[in-house]
Amino acid sequence: MEVTQWEAAATCIGELSDGTWLLTGYWAKQLDCDVIGALEDLGATVTTKAPQRQGLRIIAGISDQDLATVAEQFDLDLVPHASQSIAMALPILSSVGAGLNRRDMPFASRYEYFDTRSATWIELETAVLTGLYRVSHSFSSRYYYRNAQDVADETASIVTMQLGKHLAALEAKRPLIAYDPVESSLSVPLGAELPGMYGRAAVMGDGDLPEIRRSDRSVNYLNVPPAAAAAIIGKLTS
Repeated sequence: MEVTQWEAAATCIGELSDGTWLLTGYWAKQLDCDVIGALEDLGATVTTKAPQRQGLRIIAGISDQDLATVAEQFDLDLVPHASQSIAMALPILSSVGAGLNRRDMPFASRYEYFDTRSATWIELETAVLTGLYRVSHSFSSRYYYRNAQDVADETASIVTMQLGKHLAALEAKRPLIAYDPVESSLSVPLGAELPGMYGRAAVMGDGDLPEIRRSDRSVNYLNVPPAAAAAIIGKLTS
C-alpha cells in the first residue's frame, strides 16, 4: 500500500486509566509551552513519560475543574476515559471489511495464506479460500483480503497486514485477541497488532506503546480498562 495522504491526530488531552492525563495529538511548539505553563501555574505536575521520543507528557496533581478551565482557555478537547471513549466510537470490523475497495485478485504462481489456527503463513497454489493472502513482488509484498463474495467474484481488497489478519480471524471466527483482567492487558500475536484506531483505543489506557514479549511472540497493550477491552474485542469480533 502507498501513502497518498496523511492526517495528524487532533490536539487534545486524554484521560488515562490511572486518572492522569496525556497531551496527545499534534501540538504546536508555542501552544505546548503556553498550556504547560498554565497547568504548572495551577499546581499541576507535568512529566515526560518517554524522554527518548520527546513526547508523552503526563499531567497529574490538578483538579478536573482546573484542567477544564485550561482546556477551555486554549480551546482544547478534553476526553475523559479516553480509551473507553475511543473504543465505543469505533465501527464494527465487519463494516470496515464491507467498505473496502475491491479489485481483481492478482494471479501468482504461489500464494502465502495466513492460517488463523496457527497464526502463521502457509503456501498455497491457488487463492480459493476466504482470508488473507500475501503476494510477493520484486522487493515488496502486498496483502489481499477475500471474503466469500470476493472468492465468487474473483476479487479482493488490498489491506495492511494487521487489518487483514483481524479480518481473516473474523471470517474464520477465530479471534486473535485476548484480555487478562488481572493484568489489565490486551494481547495479540506479534504481527497482528491492533489496526489503526483500534490500537489507539488500546494504547490510551496506558499512554505508551504496547509491549512485545518474545517468549510467546505476543504484543501486549497495558493498563486497558475492562470496559475499553470489552468494547474493542466486541468491535473486532462482529
